Parts: sequence; C-alpha cells; structure tokens
Amino acid sequence: MTHEAIRDLLARDDDEALGELRTLSTASDAFVRRTAIEVIGQHKRGHELRTSIAAAFSDTSDYVRRTACGIVEQWKLAEAHDLVLPLLRAPEASTRGCALRALAEIWHEADFHSIFNLYRRDPEIGVRKEAAWTLRRGAAAGNWRLLFDAFSGMSFPGIDCGPARSPTLSAIRTSCLR
Repeated sequence: MTHEAIRDLLARDDDEALGELRTLSTASDAFVRRTAIEVIGQHKRGHELRTSIAAAFSDTSDYVRRTACGIVEQWKLAEAHDLVLPLLRAPEASTRGCALRALAEIWHEADFHSIFNLYRRDPEIGVRKEAAWTLRRGAAAGNWRLLFDAFSGMSFPGIDCGPARSPTLSAIRTSCLR
C-alpha cells in the first residue's frame, strides 16, 4: 500500500478503514508503520486505536516512536505516560526531545527529577532547552526554587539571558519613592 493510499484512509469513517490502519501499524516496513500511526493520530476515530499507539512505543524504529510521542502530545494521552518516560534515555536526541514535548502535556510531579537531570546533563543543547521548557511548565511549589536557581544562571548559545540579579534594598526604596 502506498503512503497516499494510507493517507486516503483519513477520509473514510468505517470499521474497515480502522482495521486497515491497525494492520498497517504493524507492517514490516517502518515507514508504512509510521504513516499508519500518523494517520491514526489524525483520524476522527483514531482514539479507537489507542492500543496501536501504545504498541508503537515498543517499535524498533525511532520514526514510529517519535510519531507516537507526537500523538500523545496532541491527544494529551495520559495513559501512555509510562510508555513515553523510557524514551528520555533514547540514543537519538530527536527522540528524547519528542518524549519531553509529550511529557509536558501529560506531566506527573514524579517526572521532575528525571527531566531536571536531563536538563543538566544531556549532551545535546536542543534537548536541554526542551527539558527547560518542560520543567518550566511543570513548576510547582515544591520545585520552583530549584528551577529558579538553575535557570537564573542559564545560558545557551544564541540566547543571552545574563545572570539574574536581585534588586538591592536601596534600589527598591528608590523605585518606591519615585
């Protein structure tokens, strides 16, 4: 089946189309599997094939796993949380980034330390930036101070944040007297 034919299944709202998508999501060709997963994510009845999305996380192809992460992000599919979390240790930076974007949508407080460690230690700057955004979205009473301290000295190439400076007491008094 061609990629165009798989995409044409989007327009069909019948059980046969869903059955074809389910079958194609397990095809021998990784690119066919990826296209099928992508179409499931866009199909108006795609939620009926959640098990196909869940199965995609154990796929051998990073393309398929990243597509599944995108669907989790789009659908805010909280039930896939434990399937996404291991992808934070994936060898490819793009897979770790996709996992972070998905986790930002289905955040658990318990994710904080794993993502914070990724922010501090990942060798790829893009992954560290994505981790920072994810942490920012998940900031809570129990972790905001750690994030503030970490982010206040943050610098990434091309982004000049500079160090955070607290105003002195005299600067506060001066601004209040104006």
